[in-house]
Amino acid sequence: MEIKNTRREFNGHDTFHLECVCRTRHSFHWIMNVEDRFESYIDEKSMLPWLFIRQVREGSYEKDEEVEFFPDQQMAKSKTGTKQTPSNVQDILSAFYFPRTSDVSNLKPGDSFQIPIFLDDSVYTSAIIFKDKEIAKTHSGNFNCMKFTPMVVTGRVFSNRYPMTVWISDDKEKIPIFIESSLSIGKLEVELSSTSGLANPLKSKIN
Repeated sequence: MEIKNTRREFNGHDTFHLECVCRTRHSFHWIMNVEDRFESYIDEKSMLPWLFIRQVREGSYEKDEEVEFFPDQQMAKSKTGTKQTPSNVQDILSAFYFPRTSDVSNLKPGDSFQIPIFLDDSVYTSAIIFKDKEIAKTHSGNFNCMKFTPMVVTGRVFSNRYPMTVWISDDKEKIPIFIESSLSIGKLEVELSSTSGLANPLKSKIN
């Protein structure tokens, strides 16, 4: 996951260019080769998306999608048509970044907040539950974290609605440190390997 140096302007609004690339290691290609790329251009001030691009290559399954968002008009336009959206709708990539701008310091275990997400020409509401504070142990070190479980859309990859646990750094940066998820087949683990260009020191790192 990266914020790129490339910038675009939409309707007079400056944006951040987000990119996320997901791929399997070469040793797992014989099981199922995954080469997915997600891009999002989000408003620098409102953190709302203006353009979302998805290129999915998972075994024999392929999907290409491009969605234009019109936040002022509460609409999203894809190749299949135009849909009405909530005022603060996100795409699936911008939804990772949007909560980082929120104040979660007063959350108590069991508290939750909701994010509307536009995906596959439909609006889904993801409820994100705060579980507790916990130390996440990774190859990059140990971090004081906030532990969340986000609701996802069931389908080809996820067979239940809360399969995922995300550990976020308990500091100003709110960086995803570790992600663990059960899949329809198997299990997924993602951990932070490195960071650069942070606005603040990663004070959550213990050692």
